[in-house]
Amino acid sequence: MIPGRAATLRASTRKELAATAVVAVPLHEASMKERAGGPGDEPEDVSAGGWGGHIPLLRVAATPVPDADAAGAVPGEVVARARAPAAR
Repeated sequence: MIPGRAATLRASTRKELAATAVVAVPLHEASMKERAGGPGDEPEDVSAGGWGGHIPLLRVAATPVPDADAAGAVPGEVVARARAPAAR
């Protein structure tokens, strides 16, 4: 999530590595529709009386929360990642 961050951390333990999995899933087909606001229903769809709407999906990075025993200030690259537009 934060490029280069691993270089600033201690090496992972064998236990941590054993408990970590990385999964790659090939996508043969994918689809999404993005729009601002609700659906643009056709009049006949509205008159049919079915429910129309949308479920907003958000990905939000909030202010970093240090661990209770963390030493020092939150690293700049962590603060920058939380503020980055791509993180929102």
